[in-house]
Amino acid sequence: MKTCFFNHYICNLAFLSLTSVLTTEAKMAHRFTQLLALILSLHISSTFAQSLPTHLYTLSQDSDEFFSATAELFERWTEKHGKAYESAKEKERRFENFRRNLKYVAARKSRMDGSSGHAVGLNKFADLSNEEFKQTYLMAKNKTERSLVSNGNVSDSKTREKVVTCDAPAWLDWRKRGVVTPVKNQGACGSCGAFSATGAMEGINAIVTGDLISLSEQELLDCDEFDNGCGGGNMDTAFGWVVLNGGIDSEAGYPYKGFDERCNIYKGIYDGDCSSNPDDVDHAILIVGYGSNGYDSWLWI
Repeated sequence: MKTCFFNHYICNLAFLSLTSVLTTEAKMAHRFTQLLALILSLHISSTFAQSLPTHLYTLSQDSDEFFSATAELFERWTEKHGKAYESAKEKERRFENFRRNLKYVAARKSRMDGSSGHAVGLNKFADLSNEEFKQTYLMAKNKTERSLVSNGNVSDSKTREKVVTCDAPAWLDWRKRGVVTPVKNQGACGSCGAFSATGAMEGINAIVTGDLISLSEQELLDCDEFDNGCGGGNMDTAFGWVVLNGGIDSEAGYPYKGFDERCNIYKGIYDGDCSSNPDDVDHAILIVGYGSNGYDSWLWI
């Protein structure tokens, strides 16, 4: 299925649900006040949270007791997340990352008060270094602005149409309006820009047409030549590519794999030889339209 979008809709899309989503996640995470973690507002089971050694917060981070408690916690964490390391050296390196992240979170926890709008929690990324996490899951920084200008089809940031202001409601959650697809997992691919772009397009398409269709991040990874696939991308250029391409495939038609592949789109106007001999007929098709589209001869659709 090919779903087409107009530049007007894309450039003027303004989802207001982010604050609401973050607030909801923060409230969920705040229930697990016993939990140590690497990243904010993460989903952790309450059983695991309740069994964490709460005295870790009061121990000296350089003490033998802290090291022993951390080692025990690491073993339970690896079991919970099904972690298996290739060698003892690899496990030792991951444990050091785990300890470093744990120290950071413990220090942050000690500075938080009850009025804080978030809590912290362990998740599957806790054995990664900060640099590993950024390289794997975050989009690469680009020092040069990558705005797309192509034959006037996509405006750059200096000439974009000014968004008309309006009286915004006190709160808004687009999920409750049925225009947000379920949460997706980008995996070990720096495709957050693609997911952000498809989420926005899914929403505006649902608002305008009433149809909520999950769109293909993989098509952006493979075919959007203005971005860098799993190496990171920009939402503006992704929108621009969709406009120039005339649409984007659905998730069902071009499913996500989480790694870069060759673009799997083959389209165009077939202009092969056509016999006028009725004895050469060997196939039947459905014609749904016709036109010239700038060509010298008629085209059958």
